Amino acid sequence: MNNEITLPLSMLEHAGKAVGPGLRVALQASSVDRGDPASRSSEFVAVTGPGTEQVSAPVLVVAAYALFWVLAVAFIAMTWRAQQRLAARISELERRLTDETRPQ
Repeated sequence: MNNEITLPLSMLEHAGKAVGPGLRVALQASSVDRGDPASRSSEFVAVTGPGTEQVSAPVLVVAAYALFWVLAVAFIAMTWRAQQRLAARISELERRLTDETRPQ
């Protein structure tokens, strides 16, 4: 008993445009005829591609740490500035409160 649903290609294209390329690829991959299991390869076939990595691991680690520290310093600076503005606002409100409650 075959439980697979086969959709026309036009429906797959329409669904892919509506929700994005990720679902389009998933829908197209799920609609591929899988064929007879006996005809599938049962041995390892190496993938051919670029011979070396484009960016070395140490460079990526240093870049990640640098990015983390830049973001941490930016967050601390923004928090410090917000705290300074809040302290100034509190001081202004305290000054107004003491001016209004002072007898004239």
